[in-house]
Amino acid sequence: MKVDQILNPFYTNKLFGLANELNDLINLQKVNKFPKALLLSGKKGSGKFTLVNHFLNYTFDKNYYNLTEQTIDEKSLVFQNIISGSFQNIIYLRNDNVKKTKIEDIRNLKSLLYKSTLNDEPRFIIIDDVELLQPSSSNALLKIIEEPTSKNFFILIDNKSKDLLETISSRCIKNNIFINQETKNMVIKSIIKDNKLDNIL
Repeated sequence: MKVDQILNPFYTNKLFGLANELNDLINLQKVNKFPKALLLSGKKGSGKFTLVNHFLNYTFDKNYYNLTEQTIDEKSLVFQNIISGSFQNIIYLRNDNVKKTKIEDIRNLKSLLYKSTLNDEPRFIIIDDVELLQPSSSNALLKIIEEPTSKNFFILIDNKSKDLLETISSRCIKNNIFINQETKNMVIKSIIKDNKLDNIL
């Protein structure tokens, strides 16, 4: 695996330190009480994106997810399709130095959400670095969140690099995510060991 893949949460098949948070999301889904708009807030690197990815892999492919160990079987077709961006029930929008979500993307998203999925299962829209959205995109997103739909669920990831618009925050169920230094050290050691990076370092 390439270094950029090792550091990419899409490829992280082991979840550290967030077992309780994962179980909370799973339980909400089981009793049909998963919020239409969930806001995961915390510093970048606290495992929010990895948590979401594990929740989605469990949701759509339970047979290939070890809930006791919080690990994804890399042979899972769902896992592979999520990585390739071809899994129809998950839409990712990002706001980093490589890709910015524009108002056109939000408008296109709106038209897409009115279409049902082929398998009629829930659809999750993941927006990373939601705090970096431009005001026009944030307002367009807000209108979509406020429109009730039965199958679409938003998971917004706030990395707290700047203040998030209060109008968006107020429309979401907020969950603060935090991992301590001990867990961070465990993650680093695991990445080094599992990917044999010690020889390179």
